[in-house]
Amino acid sequence: ESIRDATLAAAGVLDTKTGGPYVPTPRDGSGEVIVDETKPEARARSIFLQHRRTQVPNFLSNFDAPSIVFNCTRRPTTTMPLQSLSLLNSEFSLQRARDLAARLNREAGPGTSAQIELGYLLTAGRRPDPDESRTLAQFLIDQRKVYGDQPEGENKARTDLAQTLLSLNSFLY
Repeated sequence: ESIRDATLAAAGVLDTKTGGPYVPTPRDGSGEVIVDETKPEARARSIFLQHRRTQVPNFLSNFDAPSIVFNCTRRPTTTMPLQSLSLLNSEFSLQRARDLAARLNREAGPGTSAQIELGYLLTAGRRPDPDESRTLAQFLIDQRKVYGDQPEGENKARTDLAQTLLSLNSFLY
């Protein structure tokens, strides 16, 4: 729950409602339990998500959401491949990366170094050290080359940067 909520907050789209009905979590066509992003309440904190014994949202279950079938006296902490795959491929993570890229562009302007610094402040709670700044600036240059002359190439490169920031160890832990 904390990873999902922190991702929404860093991206600048967290719904800070403090009451109201739960947010439905239906199964999609592939059988995954998701939060319907088309609903306005989809960005509410995880405490508002509907949890059923047989239907815990997939993103949360990948990150050790407690089983609600039995009493949960201690939450396990695991590291498994599905966590990394969720951060790289889930629609939730991809959309939050797009949201964070838009926020960085809006709040820091088009400059790469300003966006990297703000991105680090939002995700790691600190400024990047010089090595981190250089590495991410080079990553952005490389991603621009990958996308070449595509119409949305710059946005895609900045989204990749945002997704990298949201996958940092210092963000997740």
